[in-house]
Amino acid sequence: MASESERAAGHARQSPRQSVEERLPTPPPAPILIRPRTDAVPAETREGVFVHSFMCNECGLHFNLYSWQANRQRTDTVYCPECGQHAGRFRHWRGQLSELTGEQLHTRSGRQAMLNAPGEVYRHCPAPGAGLMADSSVEGLREVSHL
Repeated sequence: MASESERAAGHARQSPRQSVEERLPTPPPAPILIRPRTDAVPAETREGVFVHSFMCNECGLHFNLYSWQANRQRTDTVYCPECGQHAGRFRHWRGQLSELTGEQLHTRSGRQAMLNAPGEVYRHCPAPGAGLMADSSVEGLREVSHL
């Protein structure tokens, strides 16, 4: 048989009747949408959108880096985000997602094409359905100009 103090403790654990709204989980915050930046790589050096796929020979991690330049990412310049290996021991593939060059982005039709192109970087990062992580930082974030 439960003592008076045990019954009181059990009663204290029961919460008062909650409304349906109070019982529902809090929805995650809406994603922050950022307009694509055309000034990160000088427009005259943009060659398109490239995806560099790497596979680390040390730990086997597969990862992708996106760039506006075909040869910017190389095995001797990347670090494995999993094990930290940076001695160039990677397998490296490259694909082109968009052919829009910096010169084309200076025209109205080029900017419109970029906004509609499925191969632009801003359509792939963040990945669809991904949530912003708590360790994210806005330090050094530059304001994005309108297109």
